[in-house]
Formats: sequence, C-alpha cells, structure tokens
Amino acid sequence: MYRDEWAMKRAAVRAGIQVAHHALLRSAADLDSFVDRHGLPVVVEPRRGALSVGVSVLRTREELDGWLRTAGPTGPAGERLAGQPLFTKRPGVLRSLPDPATLPEGVVKYTTYAEVGETVPDASHSGDFLAAFVITGADRAETEARIRATESWFRAGLDIG
Repeated sequence: MYRDEWAMKRAAVRAGIQVAHHALLRSAADLDSFVDRHGLPVVVEPRRGALSVGVSVLRTREELDGWLRTAGPTGPAGERLAGQPLFTKRPGVLRSLPDPATLPEGVVKYTTYAEVGETVPDASHSGDFLAAFVITGADRAETEARIRATESWFRAGLDIG
C-alpha cells in the first residue's frame, strides 16, 4: 500500500487521518475539475513510485497547461503510457553526464541527483538514485523502445569511477 499513493491516501482517510485534498486523475478534465474546486498550486504525483520521483508542483495555469501537454494523463495523441527508469548511485567521481539537449524522444522529465565533479557515494538504500526519467509513448511497444533508447543514451554519456 505504501507504493500506491491512491490506496495509501484512501486507507488514511478510512482510519480518520487528515490528508490533503486529492483525486485520482484519469483525464485532463479530472485535473481541471480538481483545480476549479481547490485552486492552485497543486501537487501531481504518480500513483506508484518511489520517493518524490515524478512529482510535479504546478503553481500557475501555464505550468498546469504545460504539464497536461507533456506528462498529463492525456495529450493530443489520446491516452498514453509512461515508464520511469531509475539509475541507482554507484561510487566514484562523476566525470560526465549526457547532454540534456540531446534527450531521446519521449522523455518528459529528467532529474539528476549528483553534479559533474562530485564524488558520489555508493547507494545507501533502494531509492538512492543517480538519475530518474519519466518517459511516455503512445503504446506499450513505443514506451518500451523509448525507455531502451534512453537507457543507452544515458549509459553512453555517463562517466563515473
């Protein structure tokens, strides 16, 4: 249950624990309705995930519209799938990361947790990431192909040791 944000919030409510207003998003209209009722800012997080990977804080209507275009539950192509490749830290000096200007197609969020020149310690727990991605595709095959391309891109540009 602690890896499923929706189930966790519902269980907390049933137990009488106060939680922030929340909704399960299935469409852009769901988010618009939520904002109409509760206002901005809003925090949008994946239903399943680890730590705060994939979390977006939308403070303005422009940020909300941008999120809906790139990472939202629907887009101009209709329903999409998303994947979240995570790269765990490994020890060494981080000498290079791939150029974010050359991100593969489908990457809607790319976060690094270390800087070039930094001495990176070994991962201390399963959520101790070097990098995290959110990748979307029109269907499962396209999403998986984009994940593989992103993994290759990241590994080719990574120099740590």
